[in-house]
Amino acid sequence: MVSAVFHSPLDNPPLDRLAAGRGHAAVAINSVAAHARPASPLATNSPGIEASRQPRDFSFIWQRVLPPLLGLVLLVLVWEAVSLGTKASIPSPKDTFIQAIDIFKDPFYSKGPNDQGIGWNILSSLQRVA
Repeated sequence: MVSAVFHSPLDNPPLDRLAAGRGHAAVAINSVAAHARPASPLATNSPGIEASRQPRDFSFIWQRVLPPLLGLVLLVLVWEAVSLGTKASIPSPKDTFIQAIDIFKDPFYSKGPNDQGIGWNILSSLQRVA
């Protein structure tokens, strides 16, 4: 807005924006005043804080959260249907979940060199990679 004061005389704003007898500085000052915000929300003429609140937008749930959840549910349903169709050659999601709880319950047990928990197996794998 300050740069409007330093415009050349050849850069005249349209006549409908200028009031009679006002120059570039007056237009700049008036446009700054017209776009100024109130100092605080209490200085406005709003009926109250409650009325000025916008309703919450929950569209992100429908766009970002719901599609992955529906995809996961569809995957589990297809998995269950395939496990029922193969007559137990592919375990169901319920059986897999129960076995996963059993494996991760005690990850660092050691019952000999060939019977260790998954934690020890992961650590030895990471040692080999490192």
